[in-house]
Amino acid sequence: MSGNGAVWGRVRGRLRAFPERLAACGAEAAAYGRCVQASTTPGGRLTKDLCAQEFEALRSCFAAAILIPVGSDAEPVKVCAYRQPQQK
Repeated sequence: MSGNGAVWGRVRGRLRAFPERLAACGAEAAAYGRCVQASTTPGGRLTKDLCAQEFEALRSCFAAAILIPVGSDAEPVKVCAYRQPQQK
């Protein structure tokens, strides 16, 4: 365990900023939610990649929102790329 409080302070600052930053993606989240909801209503069929375009827009928005530094001395948060599972 690290005894360095500065590290934990930066981590807490980043975590506190997430809700505000991700809220900027409301339009993308709503579009993805509408797509999934329409596909799961009676008679609808949710299939793989049916809402892929909406999901990609939401993922891109989240990634862009998270990469903005918290404060002038903060480093951007690194985001891992989404990978599709390999087909067997």
